[in-house]
Amino acid sequence: MVVLILSALALSWAGYIASDDGLYYEGARHWVDHGPFAGDSHWTTRFPVILAFAAAILTFGKGFAAFWATSLLFYLLVIAISGLFTAQIATRRAGWIAAMLVGTLPVIASNGSIVNCDLPEVLFLLAGAWLVLTARKDYFAVAAGLCWGLAILCRETAILSLAGVGVLFLLGKPIARRTLLLAAFGAVLVFSAETTFQYIMTGDPLHRYSLALHHDSHIDRAANLEGNFLVHPIVDPLLVLLINNDFGLLFWVLIPAVIGLGGGLRALKLRRAAALLGCMATANFLFIAVAFKLLVLNPRYFSFAAIVAAIFVAIWLSRLASPRWPIVLAGFVITNLGLLSLQDGHPQWAAEAYSRAVVEHPDQKLVTDADTLRRAGLYLQFSGRNDTAVGAPKRDTDYFSKDEHALAHASIIARYPKPDRPAIALLKATGVFPVLPNAVQRRLATNGTTPTLWHIERSAR
Repeated sequence: MVVLILSALALSWAGYIASDDGLYYEGARHWVDHGPFAGDSHWTTRFPVILAFAAAILTFGKGFAAFWATSLLFYLLVIAISGLFTAQIATRRAGWIAAMLVGTLPVIASNGSIVNCDLPEVLFLLAGAWLVLTARKDYFAVAAGLCWGLAILCRETAILSLAGVGVLFLLGKPIARRTLLLAAFGAVLVFSAETTFQYIMTGDPLHRYSLALHHDSHIDRAANLEGNFLVHPIVDPLLVLLINNDFGLLFWVLIPAVIGLGGGLRALKLRRAAALLGCMATANFLFIAVAFKLLVLNPRYFSFAAIVAAIFVAIWLSRLASPRWPIVLAGFVITNLGLLSLQDGHPQWAAEAYSRAVVEHPDQKLVTDADTLRRAGLYLQFSGRNDTAVGAPKRDTDYFSKDEHALAHASIIARYPKPDRPAIALLKATGVFPVLPNAVQRRLATNGTTPTLWHIERSAR
């Protein structure tokens, strides 16, 4: 298990992508430097993520170690709870299989080194479901509600999964309405605490939701195109699950798993778990599918549905006779690791390269575009070099460009080629890559231009 986790992390490691994780850092830094912070964006009001990050900063200092500690914490907890939950409702073998599937699943493992809200949201949703299913005492149900409330504080999309619980409440079985009401009470406690905090800090108890509602008023359908195979809005959400490197074979294998389990859900404990998790995962999928104009069809929004699928695939695999289940499991895990090897661990390479250029050429004042400089901010801050300029290239200055043909009168003094993805590096090392068809090479090649450090000749100006 440890080898699989380390392999998954090694293949997908990013560490920092100069995107949402940078905004979470700013929120956490506010808490560390100035105490309670109400948040000034919908990222910085995700308090379970922000406070965990702040604790990591206090422990490891202001640097990338705090990023890694925060992301790894939630990644390992998600693997652990997936395995333990599955073991409790099925068998220990099923629990180990679930942990292996979840730990190597690209949509989960790719977030294992990045501070994000997806894994914390999934963690609290699963924890709440587990507590509801084991609610022998009232306080278990209240604790489940607390977890679900924290899931919503991580990201409001958790409400979509929890809508499935409403179906079970209406049915009144297989989970008692009293249990679900107590869970609702626990969630209300979380919301009450959060709105009270916001009222004290800002005078607006709904400050968090005002920020979230005005984050995106409309998302263009073009935003769905990245990484997805799309045909028509009616079938696109299903295609995201079936034809996507983030999920691999998971939802294909789920089909025979559901058929194979069939009557195997007679055990009350497993039947109750299937009802709860199934309703939550289905609601998660359906609401995102319907709201594709408000929520981008981003695979990570389906993380909870993916983990539920992995749990029941694991239970099905555990019931197959040897040597069938080890062979299927091995094929599943190898496929996951292969897909992870195609992940881009440097999505903001221009910012990384620019920060390296600044450090490696301290005698030159580099000028770059505003977006690259903004994304390079923490790289520069943690390296002690944040005295750079911004804007268009100026006369008699040095300029960092992402485009080798951007300037007619320039000489290249350093290149920073983007590292190959692990799979491409292996193909090149073994001599396979050059013999592949050109179209395949272009498809597999690293995305983006090669950032180059330019020196503008003064005589040319």
